[in-house]
Amino acid sequence: MPGGGKKDPRIGLGPDTLNAELRDELIRHAILILGLEAGEARRLRLTLSRDLDPVVMEALQDALGRFRVDDAGRVERAKQTLQAMETFSAEQAAAVRAVFDERRRDFRARMRELAEGELRYSEGVLDFRVPVDFDVRSPPPIVITDIVSRRPIEGRPLDHWFRDLAADTSRRIDAEVRRGIASNESTAQIIQRVRGTTRRPGGPLLFAKRQAETIARTAVRSVSTAALEEVWSANSDVVERVMIVATLDLRTCPICASLDGASFPVGNGDRPPFHPSCRCVVAPVVAAFDDLGRRVRRSGADDGTRASMLGEVPSTLRFPEWIRRQRFDDLVEVFGRQRAVWIRDGLIDPRELIDRQLRIRTLEELRPLISRRRAG
Repeated sequence: MPGGGKKDPRIGLGPDTLNAELRDELIRHAILILGLEAGEARRLRLTLSRDLDPVVMEALQDALGRFRVDDAGRVERAKQTLQAMETFSAEQAAAVRAVFDERRRDFRARMRELAEGELRYSEGVLDFRVPVDFDVRSPPPIVITDIVSRRPIEGRPLDHWFRDLAADTSRRIDAEVRRGIASNESTAQIIQRVRGTTRRPGGPLLFAKRQAETIARTAVRSVSTAALEEVWSANSDVVERVMIVATLDLRTCPICASLDGASFPVGNGDRPPFHPSCRCVVAPVVAAFDDLGRRVRRSGADDGTRASMLGEVPSTLRFPEWIRRQRFDDLVEVFGRQRAVWIRDGLIDPRELIDRQLRIRTLEELRPLISRRRAG
């Protein structure tokens, strides 16, 4: 993208203030992404309800018609039933796989559109917000395919998530029907086993839709984050680092809390989502320029604010300081009673609750650290 377009006129903008504005811009954008996550999750759930439930129920009803049933309407564990069960297992597995393959192709196409849009957005932010004329470089088009099809999301590529969920759903359906037969249940009870209800939330069809919603939300955040950083990587002479910004509220998990305010070189370090439904945001940390385009030494401090679910707070405030200001009962709800006591008493920083593998440390692992601090 050429750099000769409209520029923010504040050429003398200090680096800390500029980076605070970039952070707030990305936080505002993340609110839109949260809405998109919810929309994509709902879309996937509804299309699975429309496409998956009927084909599974049709195959199940056909199988139930071939099961041996006693005078009370209960399925008998007989050779006739077991043979019909084997046929049903193969039919429902093929039907489930076909539905998930179709949903996978549709969702992948939508994620490509998201990646393309996020690349354009990220380029526009640099072009407009950074108050120096320069040519914003665009990543090669191949990165879109890499982001959507090849890059791991929570350890697995997007296609693998859909294929694994299809296989898991088939196994769960098969297992529930076999349990119903073994329990000598009626055909109506077996149908409820498979469909799932409020009393039986683990029903395979209901469980599959909930898992699909989680996949959709996590994929949207992963694709958005990856696309934003591809632009920053292509302009690494301007964007020096990437900062993690956690949401300041009592739903923030210890993993995200420990990383709030941390920054990493472009292309290195941890990135959200750190877990399913993660709400962390990434923001660029740009190099400073004076009005002639020369790099200048960082100085001064931003006196602005950053967003919090409980109102605006100083922009320099990080999660450890923010969480200590909250009520003790709220700390207990988030961290558990013992960790809350240690945080309240100043014996531990919330960031120390997490190890280098982003695993929450157990109380047994933390107690030696607490003992040393009490002794010191």
